[in-house]
Amino acid sequence: MDVNRLNKLLLDYSYDPGRIVWGEVFHLFHLAKKSALPLYELDPSGDIIYDPARRMFVVRVLEVHIHLKDYELVDAVLYQGSFRPKK
Repeated sequence: MDVNRLNKLLLDYSYDPGRIVWGEVFHLFHLAKKSALPLYELDPSGDIIYDPARRMFVVRVLEVHIHLKDYELVDAVLYQGSFRPKK
C-alpha cells in the first residue's frame, strides 16, 4: 500500500476538511486488497491486513481483531481519525 500517499491525503484533509478525498482513500484501500502483506503499521502499535476469505480488512491491535468493510475503514481513518499509519 502507498502509505506515503495515504499520509499526504490525510494531511491535506486535516488542513482543508472541505476537500473531498474519500474516493482517493477508498481507491488506495481497494488496490491494497490484492496484497497478502500487512497494509501498514498503526500508531502506536498494531497493523492492518486484508482477509480475502471474509472479504474484510482486519485491524490487529494486541489481541484484539476488528473486522471492517472497506468503506467502514475509510470512514474510520478519514473522519474519526482512527487506525492512522505510523509516520
